[in-house]
Amino acid sequence: MKPTAQVPTVGTITPWGVADHVRAVMPGRVVFVSTASHGGVWVHPEMERLHIPADCQAIARQYAPTGWYEEDCDCVIPLALVPGLDAKTRGDAILFAVQMGARMAPVVAELARRQTA
Repeated sequence: MKPTAQVPTVGTITPWGVADHVRAVMPGRVVFVSTASHGGVWVHPEMERLHIPADCQAIARQYAPTGWYEEDCDCVIPLALVPGLDAKTRGDAILFAVQMGARMAPVVAELARRQTA
């Protein structure tokens, strides 16, 4: 599955099947998708390039192609790192990333780097 700037809608083919529900967290930039069996978060390629470092993107590539972050764990990557999300969503994502430990260490390190920059 190639990265796409096409915003997912109901009926879009996702890494987990056909989207039967979508919810824009940031319209055109960050979108939750659900299928009959699973789901995740889609991030616009430009947002991903600008705000999610390669080592953080690499965490998600085990379970989804570029631009996609599966819903069980990896969705916290864009939710923690993409600026402009509401404070509760971002705060919950950061807390979950910290609690996940080693798997999300690059995300926590990036958050710390941004705090000191």
